[in-house]
Amino acid sequence: MRIIYVALIVSALACLSGAAALAEQAAQDETIEPGLTFSLTLGDKTVPIVEGKPVQVSGKFSDPKVTLNIDPHRVFDLRGARFDYPRHFTWEADLTDPNVAVWTLSGTTFKIMFFAFQGDTSAESVVESLEENFTGQGAEVAKKPCKLTLEGKAIAGTQLDLTLVGNKLIDQVYGLPGGDGVSRLVIFQDTPNENGQPSAEAVETLKRFSESFKSAGAKK
Repeated sequence: MRIIYVALIVSALACLSGAAALAEQAAQDETIEPGLTFSLTLGDKTVPIVEGKPVQVSGKFSDPKVTLNIDPHRVFDLRGARFDYPRHFTWEADLTDPNVAVWTLSGTTFKIMFFAFQGDTSAESVVESLEENFTGQGAEVAKKPCKLTLEGKAIAGTQLDLTLVGNKLIDQVYGLPGGDGVSRLVIFQDTPNENGQPSAEAVETLKRFSESFKSAGAKK
């Protein structure tokens, strides 16, 4: 059922993409999943390591104790947005539409959908299009405000509580800091628990997203 909801979202937003194509992203294949990250400890020195990338460790070591720990998160760093997400989430990139790029990061109960549109696309227009498409498919939709803190600032969003064929989902839509002719937005989709509260995966992932998010031009 969640696959149907995602298909509806992508279909609803496809019509909002601008007329001009997104600029080519040179020197980086944006379909490739970010590598795992590790912390390598040699004696009293700890070095971050990214899967598949070489690292140079300075200093002299004499029979050091070595520990390699895998980090719990991967790092999304594309189209002017950088944030951490759980390493077990699956990765899907849809770059088939030249006017909008979509990445979907999926866990067990929680999903992150990141969109980069060419031109001016507001979160309000996205919510309107989603609401129209969901109700057209027979879903019950309740709308209310929500908020998220990014880079020390409160970001206003819209929450859609959805019910379709007895299945409940919660979508939160946020416009992200933009610029360079690209509109960025994120949709968080959660399958709530039986009493209607956010899933544990949603709570943990949103907290990490909020703490780690950096927009283009911000210090990493």
